[in-house]
Formats: sequence, C-alpha cells, structure tokens
Amino acid sequence: MAGQGSLTLCSVCSRIDFASYFRHEIHKHINDSDVLGATEDAVCLGPLSEIYQKSQGCAFCDLVINALNSRWSHLESPNSLSNLATKCWIFSYCCGDNSSSASNHQDKANYIRIATTIGIDPPAPAADIQLLGDDALKLGLSPLFHGRRVASPIFDMTLARKWLDICETHHGPFCETPGRQVKDRVPAPLPTHLLAIDLKEMRICHLPQAARYVALSYTWPSSQHLVLTKASLQDMFQQDALQTRIGELPGTIQDAIHCAKDLCFRYLWIDALCIIQDDDAHKAHHLPQMDHVYGAAVLTIIAAYPVPHSSLDLCKGLPGYRTSRTEEPEERLIREVKGLHLTHPSSNLEEVLKVTRWDKRSWTFQEGLLSRRSLYFTHAQTYFQCSCNVFCEDTNCEDVQRAAFVAPGTTLWNQKCPYALDKYSNSDWGTWWLSRAPFQSFLESLPAYENILGNYTSRNMSDPTDILNAFQGITSVLRLSMQTEFWYGLPERYFDLALTWTLLGPHQRRTAPIRKGQAETSKQRFPSWSWAGWVSQAELDYYFPMAGYRPEIEWFMVNEKSVALRLNTAFWNAKPDLHKHGNKDVAPPEWDYGAFHEIIPRMFARTDSDEWTYPQFLACWTTYAVFEIDGETQSLNGHERLWAQGLNLIIWDKNKVRAGSIMLDKALAFELCKSPRKFEFILIARSKRNNQTLYKSYFDETVYSDRDWCQLNVMLIERIGDVAERVAVGIIHEDAWVGANPEAIFLKLV
Repeated sequence: MAGQGSLTLCSVCSRIDFASYFRHEIHKHINDSDVLGATEDAVCLGPLSEIYQKSQGCAFCDLVINALNSRWSHLESPNSLSNLATKCWIFSYCCGDNSSSASNHQDKANYIRIATTIGIDPPAPAADIQLLGDDALKLGLSPLFHGRRVASPIFDMTLARKWLDICETHHGPFCETPGRQVKDRVPAPLPTHLLAIDLKEMRICHLPQAARYVALSYTWPSSQHLVLTKASLQDMFQQDALQTRIGELPGTIQDAIHCAKDLCFRYLWIDALCIIQDDDAHKAHHLPQMDHVYGAAVLTIIAAYPVPHSSLDLCKGLPGYRTSRTEEPEERLIREVKGLHLTHPSSNLEEVLKVTRWDKRSWTFQEGLLSRRSLYFTHAQTYFQCSCNVFCEDTNCEDVQRAAFVAPGTTLWNQKCPYALDKYSNSDWGTWWLSRAPFQSFLESLPAYENILGNYTSRNMSDPTDILNAFQGITSVLRLSMQTEFWYGLPERYFDLALTWTLLGPHQRRTAPIRKGQAETSKQRFPSWSWAGWVSQAELDYYFPMAGYRPEIEWFMVNEKSVALRLNTAFWNAKPDLHKHGNKDVAPPEWDYGAFHEIIPRMFARTDSDEWTYPQFLACWTTYAVFEIDGETQSLNGHERLWAQGLNLIIWDKNKVRAGSIMLDKALAFELCKSPRKFEFILIARSKRNNQTLYKSYFDETVYSDRDWCQLNVMLIERIGDVAERVAVGIIHEDAWVGANPEAIFLKLV
C-alpha cells in the first residue's frame, strides 16, 4: 500500500465523525431488492469537481477520488473528474458479521460507502472506504474484515499453509463435499489409473490409491513446451527425469512444482505431464473423470492473470510467487484521517478473475468449479477459496467463521458458498456453486444449470470438438445433484425447458474438421437442437422467464439402428388444471409408434455407452403451424437490449396480428427476412409466465388475452429432406396457435 501522507482535512470532512461510521451503520437505505443507498439526510461531500480540487490537500477527499478511480474506469481522467457536477454522499453499511448474537458488535465491521446518488435509483458510481485492522482495535472493534498492510510483493506461503489448515481442520465435510443437504452429500469419486508428478523423486509415477495430491489449473502457453508423450513416457518415469528437464517447462509449471513442495505435498497433477498427449485411448479414459481429478485434489493451484488482446501467453509463472505481480497490493493508497488509517478495499475474487485469460477459457471453467479448494495466484493478490470462505493477503480474514455474513461484492465475498445467506433478505443473492448433494426442487436445480450454461458457453475454446469434452466433469456432478441424464449437454428431466435456450451472439453453427482419406472437410458434429451445436453464448429462462412449464409432446432419442428411447421428462411445479384457466388443447393426437424400428424401456439404455452417447437424431410427434415474419421488431420494454447482436422479431398470424415473438441474430434476421415470408414452427411445450415478464409484451394483448399458461414455447425449424434443423425458439399465444390450424407431424431433428 502507498504511503500515508500528512494531508489535513477540508472544512466538510473535518466535521465528520469517521469513527462512528465504522462502529455503526449510518444513513444507510436498502430497498426490497437489497440494493444499498444513502438516505436523504446523509452527509454530502459536495460535487466531484470540488472533491477533486480539494484532494490535493484533504486526506479524505484524496481517498474518495482514489477509491472511485479504482472502481470506475470512466473517472480515471482528472479532466473528466473536474468537469463532473455529480455530488457525493457518504453512509456506512455492514460488510461482515462474525458475531454469534445481535448484541455483540465487536465482530461486526462496517465500510464507508461513497455514493453518487440519494436512494438506490438509478445505479451510479460508488466506492468503499475501509479501516485498517490495527486501527479497528483502537475503536474497540475486532480487526476482522478490516484491511491489513502487505509487507512484500512476494506472497508469504505461510499464509497459504494456514488457510489450508483452517479449512481442513474447521470446515471438514462442508468443503470436502459441498452442498446444503449434509446427509445427502456424496464425496467426489477418486480418479483411477491416474499419473502424477512425484515431487520427492521428481519423476512421473502412478498416483498411489487415496494419496493426497495438488492439481494445477492454468492456460497453456502459446509456445511449445515439454509434455508427456508415448515416446517420453518410459524416460519420464526415471528418478530426477523432471529435474534434468526442468528448463523445458513453462514458468507456471515450474512455479507450481515449487509451490506444491512449499505446501508440503508429495504429489502434483498437471494435465500436460500427467495425460499422454498423443495417446487417444489415454485421453479418452481421463477426460470423463475430470470431476474426479479436480474434485478429489486436496487443493488446486490456479494461475490467473490478464493477457493483452492479441498477445502471446508466455506462461511465465504464478504471479507473486517468486516474482512481483503486475499490480501490487501495496499501491493502494493509505491516508491518516483523524488518527485512523483508511484505504479502499481490494476487489473481490470474482472481479479480479474477470480480466484474466484463465476466466475466459472453457477447460478452466470446469476446473475451477469442480475444485473443492483453490489457491489463486492473480495479478492483484493471492486468494484462497473453499466452500465456506475466501481468504486473501490484504484483509484480516483467518478468524471469519463459516456461517459469518459477508456482504455481496466485498473483498471476502464468496460466490461459491452454498451456506451463506444474505443478511437482509435471507436469500443467496449472487451465489452459485456445484452441489454434490441432490437438489430438493426444480427451483434449486434449474438456476444452477442456467448459471453454468451461461458462464460456460461464454468461454473461448481452441478446439471446437471439445465443447462437450470440457463439460463432462460438470455434467458428472449435475447428473447426481439434478438426478437426471444429459443429452448433448441438455438435462433429460427438464428437456422441454432445456430446449428453449437462446443465443446471445451470432447464430453460427459449430463445425469441426473431419478427415476422410487425405482430404479434410468441415462437418457439423453437434445437433442444431443443442447449444453445443452453435458457437455463441447461450442463455436459458432469460429471454422469456418461466414460472413453470407443462410438457405437451413426447421426445425420443434414436440411435444408428433406428432404436428409439422415450425420454423421462417432468412437469415444473404441479400439473396445471388447464380448464380452470380457459386454456386450449394443443397436444398432438395419439399416434402410431410404428415410425420406429423398436422402442426400448428407458432403463435399458446407458447414455455413456457407445450406442447412446451420440444418438442419430431427436424425434417427436408434435404439431406444426405456419406464421409470418417480415423483419419488424417489437420492444420488450428495454429487455431486448441485453441481446446487443439480436433483434426481437414479431411473429404475425394470418390476420397480421402480433401472435408472438422470437429473438434472432441480426445477420440471420436480415437474411431470412429480405421479404415477408412464411415460416414453420413446431410445438415444444406450454409455459407459465414469470412475474418478470408481466411488463414485457410478447404478443398483442388486445387481441390475445394474457392468462396463466397461455404461452406456447415453439421452435422455428428449417426442413432438409426428411429431417429438420432448429433455427431458434420463440413464444406464440395458444389462441393464435389454434387459429393457425396446426397439423400433426413426426419430426426428426438433427
């Protein structure tokens, strides 16, 4: 942290009792959505332009400008600051509560927040001011949650050993097998036939059964480096083989070897050295057990740092381990204000990771999510994360209890904690994790899957064929917690809902090179009805949020032998009474199952078998209807702005009445709608509108009355011979669907 300085205080700041703000919550306003703001009687520091001018001589004004600059990039220029007429107010709020009773204030900590609005609307720049732990003692407060000085740019590994010991000693099963339902938690299975680095003998070995080991998660360097191959396997098993070739390893792997030794472990797992890179059979055994590899590791060392756009990743080492970081914690400004040493809190782990290359890669996504404990070496500082706590260098944190309240977004906030509840709403706002215990309801299962889907599909992938390989570890866990099988990344139990994913980016099909003889061609390996078949970020239950859905048709997976398997799908919430709401019957009529060569009971098929891993097509007996799209758009009250590259197009009925909506990529929309034309839609399911959609108009409500269960989830298709491909999904009102005289159809989707 930067020097303290000897600035005085301006006339406004000199009248503020800063100590009282750290002892109590003052002038804090909170709305029903748990958004913090300042009350109308909060102390006003004045316009930003004046605060900036006074920052040259006022210690607290200097902190305010420094804190705002650290959080808001558009305030970085002094010239822009001096031109801002925006005013600032201060209030304080609880950033952490470690106390066991409401009357004990000693283990509660408050931050001072600098707000640029009164109340909570609209969202505006804000930043926090933190008290150093040594000064908290002066006020009779615990140093917990308060700042501490970082003496060296090199991380002190004794802290890492202490953090790991705290977790293993005090958290026990809560971190060994994360999940709210303690009695139902299932430990991560141990990996089988795993190779590892023997750090004592510096060679590759077979990992002894039940041995404690550390894993490494990192992004591979852009240049060639030493990896395990069939040719080098025998030599790498010899004692000191790694030591003699240590210079051929990238700095990150070299640091990981030394770091694991510092942590007193004998075994280390690194993919480049523990998977035979040119052995397809060896890879095929290990890729499906990534859940086991990272889930069973005692700790995962993670190398996370920014890599400038279009720059090579040299993989030089773990930031702050043996060399200084690019962004030193000690650069944070400390000012003495009325005898108290203040600074601005450091960013939480999630904010730090957002700018790193590690956080943008598909493989590392599952590695971080599957790990039960992680030691992050970042460009800012070193963090430790488990299912109970986040620890870091510049904040007093070691005595924070598992059940302690940590304010969302603050330094010690743990987004992966399944046990934390919001102090005000008793909710788990902003948190998500990979549970190893069965979810108790749809309302737990679906948000978990939705969050994972959106995050995973936003990542970059070098090899397009790895889209499902890099997701296998996650589905291995979700298969147990969601109690369902998966087909091309879609959960079978919620298949009707899972089909309604929407792309946030361009509608570009995923292709992969297929070698035939000497020629190499591009072929679509993944079906159009799965998000895996598209190179774009996908979201679920966001374009049209649902409060429930009702299956209307049956789905079948059909293998290469034309053997069909009926999927086990379920209702979300209780089966609705459609007559009560005046709904129409839209289900297809009974049909002859003779379209299939054979239908086998669901229990007789294993999705991990060669026969069913990649079925030939998805089949259904449904209804289809024709509607018009001409390129005209409809606003969803601003909701459509989330699809910057998309257009919310109107679906017209035969009377030119707005019957529904569909979101399409702009380029695709322009291509399809060069002139008004008819499109084929098939029925997927019926859904109930979520409260969030009540102010969004998906159809003309003056003609089509809005009522429970009136919206139908439909799929826009393009027929190719006797099969069809998915183009996009949308919403059509049930009355419009019935009015279009839908016809029954047996459809093969590829």
